Parts: sequence; structure tokens; C-alpha cells
Amino acid sequence: TVQYLDPTDGSSPVSLSAAQSLSTLIPNYKTGDALTAPVTLYTTLADTAALAFARGKNSTHAASTLTAALAVTDRLFEKHVAGTAPWNLRTTLHVTLTQPPSQTLRGVVFAALADVALNQQARRIALSAGLTPVQGFDALKLLALLQRDIADGRFDGYEGGILLRVLGSPAYEFTANELR
Repeated sequence: TVQYLDPTDGSSPVSLSAAQSLSTLIPNYKTGDALTAPVTLYTTLADTAALAFARGKNSTHAASTLTAALAVTDRLFEKHVAGTAPWNLRTTLHVTLTQPPSQTLRGVVFAALADVALNQQARRIALSAGLTPVQGFDALKLLALLQRDIADGRFDGYEGGILLRVLGSPAYEFTANELR
């Protein structure tokens, strides 16, 4: 069982279901190497994007090796959060969010920021759909929808030709600007 407190309110537990998993792809690993890597909502989403890219799902690129796909998509995911500030999605462990901040805007902060932002986006979507944040819709449900969105190679609000939505009152419909 994996559970954490939603960082947007600090008290609501978010639980990973048995059907879900978090991941991080490691581009260069040899048996016996020491391995420390972040496994987060954001690395999981980046993995889905890299796999789609490697399979040639992005209409602007042909299929490639997974290592080549990671080189392209990881840079995009890193820049989406931090602009030109350097941090590595696959090796930077995020700063703890439960202790007083002692960090400046460095990679460890950017690594944590991405997951906090996904939790905040889930809260915003829940409220827009008339659902209770966390209990009605949480960051793990958002992650699953975003993975379906990017699996076809584009963040466009669609899984193939099907518009993604969160059922509520009113329903919340995804757009191409969901992560902007």
C-alpha cells in the first residue's frame, strides 16, 4: 500500500490502488550498479510519454530506441517545470515537503514541484466537476487520465479520437492545454 498526504491540503490521504503503479525508466543501467532514482507521479507520466515516443506515436518523429526517446522527452518534461534551470528527472530526488524549507530553487525543488502541481491540478479539476477533492478525484486518477492522453503521442485531451473527461456535475473535459 502506497499512501501520501495530498500536499495541497496537507491532511487528505491519497492511496495508490492495487491496479496502479508508479515507475521511472532508467536509460543506462548495468547489473550490479548502485541505483537510486525517484519514482513519482511525474516520472510515471514521463515514462508513458517516452514509451509513446519510442513507438513512433508522435506524428513528428519516427520510432526510436527507448534511450533516444528518454533523451528527448525527459528534456521536455524538465523544461516544462523549470525552464532553463538544470535538473535531471531521472536522478534528482525531490526535497522533502514535510520539513521547513531550506532549499533554494534547485533541482530538488523542481522535482517536488511537479508532483505538487499534479495534486493541485487534480484538486482544481475535482472542484470544477463538482467533486470532492481527493475523495472524488485525486492526483492518481489525474495521472491515469494523463497517461491515456499521452499514450497516443500528444497531450491534446484525447485518447486516440476520444475526448477525455472527468464525470461530475458538470463533466470536466480535458483540453490540449491541460498541463500548461
